[in-house]
Amino acid sequence: MKICELVSSTTGKSSRAAHQYSVETVTWFPHDTGMFMTSGMDHRLKIWDTNAWVVAEEFEFDSPIYNHAVSAGSSHSLVAVGRKEHNVKLCDMETGSTTQILRGHSGPVLSLAWSPHNDFHLVSGSLDSKMLMWDIRRAKSLLCAFDMHNGRQQLTFEGKLAHQGFVNSVQFTSDGQKVVSLGTDRHLRVWDAFTGENTLVNFGSVPCRSRRSIQLALVDGDSRQQLVFVPASKDVKCYDITTGRELKTLIGHFGVCGACVRRPQRQELLSGAKDNRVLWWSPPSPKPLQCAFDVRTAPNFGGLLEEAAAEVSAALQDAWSSDEGGT
Repeated sequence: MKICELVSSTTGKSSRAAHQYSVETVTWFPHDTGMFMTSGMDHRLKIWDTNAWVVAEEFEFDSPIYNHAVSAGSSHSLVAVGRKEHNVKLCDMETGSTTQILRGHSGPVLSLAWSPHNDFHLVSGSLDSKMLMWDIRRAKSLLCAFDMHNGRQQLTFEGKLAHQGFVNSVQFTSDGQKVVSLGTDRHLRVWDAFTGENTLVNFGSVPCRSRRSIQLALVDGDSRQQLVFVPASKDVKCYDITTGRELKTLIGHFGVCGACVRRPQRQELLSGAKDNRVLWWSPPSPKPLQCAFDVRTAPNFGGLLEEAAAEVSAALQDAWSSDEGGT
């Protein structure tokens, strides 16, 4: 186990720069590590300068923000924002203005993802059980609605549903050829990004009952394998997205897990949960947990962080030793 030292900002909740309610999404700007974005229930999207630790730009909306996404492409500087309102707003970081509104959902938008294959293609998922594909260059931006039945029931647009529940997460694979979605119907689905077809991969039942956005982590294995790490109740489950086979269950959180993110350079994973901890997992180690961050002790890391890490390590000892058989 490795204990990591964290750096804490002294910015308090009373500061004008801070969010006043929960922060739902945090993303780095893809082309400049000196910038990152936060959004949340206070209706605000903030763009931060990490050098000066100040808000460089701020967008204010008329409803809570569930999710935002910024394209990794270089063709535009737009941020897509999903809110309690039933549409997606596109904000231009260069001009500081809202440039476009994408209408088509009949419920709050929980999840968003830009295509790595086409800078102008965006997928959104909503409480209305729909997943929509957009081309923001077109006057009528809506390209298609994903249909879990692949058109076999001759449904109208209103009847084409991606899940029989909320769509909590949508994410493209790194090659842009597939989209992975997760819903409260306990289904993980894989879609062809070009045709919108449900590939019908069976993952079994995946626990998901959240009314908020959930962050999946997609990882490229060898040339024939792509993996997805899915927050599933208090655990993180790893699946092969081609076969649907469950490969691993990461056990360590004491609260419901809501987000995973990978470090692609080292194939490491970080997960966050309602137990106020971020766990750092590394595949080569027989005990993947590397360190535990406890946000409740953020002002006083030192010995308290060591105690938190030791507590999690002890709780996991039996779980990992019984898991060495490859469960």
